[in-house]
Formats: sequence, structure tokens, C-alpha cells
Amino acid sequence: LNGFEVCYMLAPQHWHKGYAAESVRRFSEYACTTLGLSVLYAQIKAGNQPSAAVAEGAGFIKQSVFIKRYNGRDMEHLLYLKTLRNAVR
Repeated sequence: LNGFEVCYMLAPQHWHKGYAAESVRRFSEYACTTLGLSVLYAQIKAGNQPSAAVAEGAGFIKQSVFIKRYNGRDMEHLLYLKTLRNAVR
């Protein structure tokens, strides 16, 4: 992929407090204004609705479903992309 991967993983005691959403939102701003990136992406395991909601809430759009080998098993994942506006060139 031509872009920068965003990923978030929090300990369960920190779930549902808005930390991932705020981090992704702020990183998206930083990636655009400071790093000059134009595309971010996230790979989310199918069925992980909270992570999908974080991505969608930050403006990522689901592009495709694919199989990723993870811990020795084939697992369905979702690919989300976000195109950043006003990226510094």
C-alpha cells in the first residue's frame, strides 16, 4: 500500500474511554499538516466493531476485505483508507 498505517491497541481497562478515537484524530492532523502524508490506512480484524467504529469516526472509509495470516491462522480483515486534505508537499 502507498500510505502510512495507523494502528491502535489498548489494554482492556482503557477501552471505551475515547483514547483511540482522540489519538487517531490527532495523528491524522499531524500526518497531514506536519508530515505531509496524503493517505493513511488501517487493517482491522473483521468483527472488531469498536476498532472499525474508531476508524470510521476518524473519517476512514472501508475499501475491501482480505485474508491476513495472523498467529498461524488465516483471518478476515477489513482495509480502511483515509485521504488527507491539505497535505504539505
